[in-house]
Amino acid sequence: MSISLSVVRWLSAVPVILFLAAALWAQSAPARATVKWEGGQKARIEGSFPDATRAFSFTDAVAGVEGLSERISDLKTFSADGSEIPHRRGPLGAVFADEPVASYSYVADLSPQSDVTLGAHLSWISAGKGILLLRDLIPSAGPETFGVRVRLDLPEGVTAFTNEPKLPNGELAVEAASDAVFLIAPNVRRLGARVGGTELDLAIEGEWQFGDSQALEMSKTIFRHYEDIFDSEPSKKIQILLVRAPEEGMRDRWRAETRGNTLVIVSSPSTYRNHGEQRFHEQLRHELLHLWIPNSMNLTGDYAWFYEGFVFYRALVAGAELEQITFGDVLITLADIKRRSDLAGEWKALTGPETDGRSRSTFYSRGTLAAFAADTALISGSNGKRDLDDVLKRIYRNGRRLEKAGPANDFLVRELSNWTELKQLINSSINGKTAPDWGRALGLAGLSETGGGRLAAVDDPDSSQRAFLERLGYNVGR
Repeated sequence: MSISLSVVRWLSAVPVILFLAAALWAQSAPARATVKWEGGQKARIEGSFPDATRAFSFTDAVAGVEGLSERISDLKTFSADGSEIPHRRGPLGAVFADEPVASYSYVADLSPQSDVTLGAHLSWISAGKGILLLRDLIPSAGPETFGVRVRLDLPEGVTAFTNEPKLPNGELAVEAASDAVFLIAPNVRRLGARVGGTELDLAIEGEWQFGDSQALEMSKTIFRHYEDIFDSEPSKKIQILLVRAPEEGMRDRWRAETRGNTLVIVSSPSTYRNHGEQRFHEQLRHELLHLWIPNSMNLTGDYAWFYEGFVFYRALVAGAELEQITFGDVLITLADIKRRSDLAGEWKALTGPETDGRSRSTFYSRGTLAAFAADTALISGSNGKRDLDDVLKRIYRNGRRLEKAGPANDFLVRELSNWTELKQLINSSINGKTAPDWGRALGLAGLSETGGGRLAAVDDPDSSQRAFLERLGYNVGR
């Protein structure tokens, strides 16, 4: 299915026209919609469904922000002959009508959230620039993923960037509307490079405390590092959008998200130059890894413990391997993760529901601890011949091969069970209610806990401990 969407907008006093053509690709005629930016931070959206429907919905919650459907006002629904028909708004963005709705019209308020860095996750427009994400901009008539065609018509001086391929007629073809991202801003600098078989496109908006070429080299280095680990490219083309947050008075705040093959970083300026570089490194290490896990895998369900927790841990290790952070930085982070997990209370199965009162950050922290415990067990059990990379590579390869999306937790437990060293961890912490044995993991890693929960390397590590310490960036021979 496909949607054709036209977006028309005016930025400041200068008319800026953005046509987005989007349509649910199906056997029926594609739907079309027009989104007109009427000045300020609101948009008038008019569109149609490919097939008339009595029920549709707007996205109501993203990235912990709820009530997004309340941004929709002046909603009108129409029958196939253009007559206005009554509708009623339900909870969580649902809309119901007594007759089939063929087309609609509404106003969307795209003002940034109070935490403007949430603009990495939500559509917004402010100060002549913005991020548009189709997943929260247009309504859906069902749970299925739908394709999108996008037409951009911008005046001189305004640039639009997206990772979607261009069709011969000038439209941009989007396979999944839920992954479509558009950066609209003046004075965007674009840099490109080829890393292996992947075209890397970097779009930079605003001024930063590091040069554009330096940002490109950072991106290439980290992407190449992961490509070597997985021995695979996640996509033929990826795009990184680096955008200054609209509120310039903020400092040291940032958010990032990877949707499909597009990485978005929305950030305020840093107080110190080195902080800006470190922050960009950190976001790239984490978000670029998402191109492989989970974005290239055909899995469904709640499994943030893995796609955030395991990814956070592996990105942390990558920071040491690339000498972007120190051995001491790694130890401080691991100790902090352990503290956060302890503060969250009793341990519950990681594969359990994410709606039992635990925050998603708890799953992130505890998934990171599980990844650390898994890495130590693998390296110790194989005397340094195997580590977590072997597991992640297999999971990525098999998850990508799935023809039909399957339950993630069942798949992950099945995959992890192939490794003898991990069976205890699966039974106790991933499927069970016991935290990973922190003392055992530290011992296998060649680490000890000192006063105040701080970590340090043991004085005389054995061969497997040495292998692990070196993985974390410790020069044992110094």
